[in-house]
Amino acid sequence: MLVKIAVSNYCNEILQAETGIDVVKMCQTNPDIDLILLDIKMLLMDRYDAAREICKLNKQVFIINKLLMQ
Repeated sequence: MLVKIAVSNYCNEILQAETGIDVVKMCQTNPDIDLILLDIKMLLMDRYDAAREICKLNKQVFIINKLLMQ
């Protein structure tokens, strides 16, 4: 929620996914995505595999791997 508030002034749309597979699918259907925040713990596909797949689709996208705060 805090990240959404922080970046909301700098972006037109914020998309949210539950799993790594969902992130990759979002990148396939939204090729204009320019920033992705990946959690350290993701379901079905880890952040490294998701980042590799995303980079195959869009080499210009910025990917930030963030830590899950507990």
